Amino acid sequence: MDRFEGGYTARFEGQFVLRRRLVLRHSTPVFEFHLDPARPLTFHLDDGSTIRPNRTFAKYDFGSVPLILQGLVSPLCSPRGFACHDSFYVFHHWWTAPGIPVPISRKQADNMLYRMMRADHCRRWTAVKAWLAVRAFGHLYWDRAPLATNEARRQRLERLAESHTPHPA
Repeated sequence: MDRFEGGYTARFEGQFVLRRRLVLRHSTPVFEFHLDPARPLTFHLDDGSTIRPNRTFAKYDFGSVPLILQGLVSPLCSPRGFACHDSFYVFHHWWTAPGIPVPISRKQADNMLYRMMRADHCRRWTAVKAWLAVRAFGHLYWDRAPLATNEARRQRLERLAESHTPHPA
């Protein structure tokens, strides 16, 4: 059975960003995400493999759920799942427990959000609604940092590896 362990901190740095929520724009607080160094947030899949988000990234907002739709999917329903999903969208990678970056597709990131929400005890229908939303609109965010060629992908991975300290085992 899929499960989470470990933790993270999300520090509010006093920053707000304007996000379009359907028609109107409104300010959204964003947080800086940091894995717990002693027990980093880890998602254990039922096949025995593990997935972690990047150790730190900015602009984590507990799921980019439009205000008008927060009655359908709460951004606080699965904070660990949304944290991992945001990291996957920022870096186009997830990390194994030893700290090895693995390139992923948007579809893989979105499918993993569904599994993580279910592991966080979200109802199936809530997880399906979130999955449908990220499949329908996630390309707007994923495509902001396109990796056009294999060379660009290799260079990005090298930069990530240089700036990334492996997670403690």
